[in-house]
Amino acid sequence: MARDEAPVGGAVFVLDRDGDLDVYADAAYAAGSMEFLMVEDDEYVTAYRVDGAVLAIASVRKEERVVLTLTGEVDAAALQALVDDAVRRSPAGTATAGVVTPLDYAEAWFAGEWNRRWVRWPHWLDRWLHGAGPWTREQLQPAHR
Repeated sequence: MARDEAPVGGAVFVLDRDGDLDVYADAAYAAGSMEFLMVEDDEYVTAYRVDGAVLAIASVRKEERVVLTLTGEVDAAALQALVDDAVRRSPAGTATAGVVTPLDYAEAWFAGEWNRRWVRWPHWLDRWLHGAGPWTREQLQPAHR
């Protein structure tokens, strides 16, 4: 990871131009999941870390990859508004019931993704492929140094 890229710690929220809010475990997962051509086509509107830190989304054409960098700006209110909208738009009875904060939303997102895994392997293989469970609140928060 280049020196100016966002630190790996902390869940990342990415809003696309269709209004969908996706959650990633950290900036490295988010950047790795985003296609650089879609970044160049302005598919992604904005990105935030779970603590409200604003991330700049850029593509590196030469390497055909996406880079997320901290802007130095924090807008927790904007992130909260996005989460509130995503909760309001989600179907009744989903994992987002009772969600209040962005951290709650991230935790509910990963719990829902964990429970929707369609291939159920033998327990030992499932743990090896997917780990012991969904990402936890502690793992989704940025590391405090």
